[in-house]
Amino acid sequence: MWLLTALFNIRRISRWIWVVAFGPPLAYALYGQATYSPLQRWLAEWELDHIGTYYPTLTGCFVAWALTLLWGVPILAVALARLARQPEAAAAATDAAALHYDEAVEDARIDRRVALIMAVIAGAIPLVWGGVTWIGAARMGSLVEVDAGQLERGEAPPGPYLRVLGKPLYERAVATQERGSKEWETTAYVPIVSGEWKPGDVVAAIVVAPSWKLELAARVGGELDASGTIKRGALGIASKLFAQDSVTLAPRVCVVDLGNTPRKDLRLGQVLAALALPLALLTWVVARRRWRTG
Repeated sequence: MWLLTALFNIRRISRWIWVVAFGPPLAYALYGQATYSPLQRWLAEWELDHIGTYYPTLTGCFVAWALTLLWGVPILAVALARLARQPEAAAAATDAAALHYDEAVEDARIDRRVALIMAVIAGAIPLVWGGVTWIGAARMGSLVEVDAGQLERGEAPPGPYLRVLGKPLYERAVATQERGSKEWETTAYVPIVSGEWKPGDVVAAIVVAPSWKLELAARVGGELDASGTIKRGALGIASKLFAQDSVTLAPRVCVVDLGNTPRKDLRLGQVLAALALPLALLTWVVARRRWRTG
């Protein structure tokens, strides 16, 4: 009987509690995968050390699942405990379980609630992701030039959107591989140094891009327009590869995402925010229709 009572009380949990329980873990997992957060980076390093490969999507799913256990399950447990302590709720649940509460009506109500929760989550994810991307891009400002020597002397980057002036060291570049949606994707990291730099000095600026972009630049004469937005926490496994190659990194390395501009991030944020409502409505319609026909 206690199991039936608990199942009945689950149906009575407010939809906002479901959103609070499952929304933040999903949002953080998506944000962590997009920005290569410390947790995502630690898991990636563990996978490469113990498995030999890194699976971004599976890692993001694991992060969402783990955070749901730590965050969402306790919230639902507290909600169920509060409902169980209500005498009238416990009595109603017990009576409903004993009298075989009208399952058709109750199932329809559950279907509507689940469809609504799915729609809210489907709309909240692109809305939050797009809003964060949109606001971040709007605050970046215009392109600022900085000499690699300034960064090597310990100066802070003058802005989040930079053009680093210096010499690319293609011979000291490293590459990492990640499992993409269809095939392996290779990312190259090329140090940018000043004219005064010599082997043994610290490297304070690195350009990151798909390997084919940097290979093309190396073939056409070595000239490289090292401009783009700063990619925070972007080195990850590459820092170990640089250490193995005897490249000394500065305590604070400026990692530039080659070719990325605030305008691209701004448009991405606007598109994601615009998709939030249609995606939520589509999820609601599909879920309701599926359960009605099922």
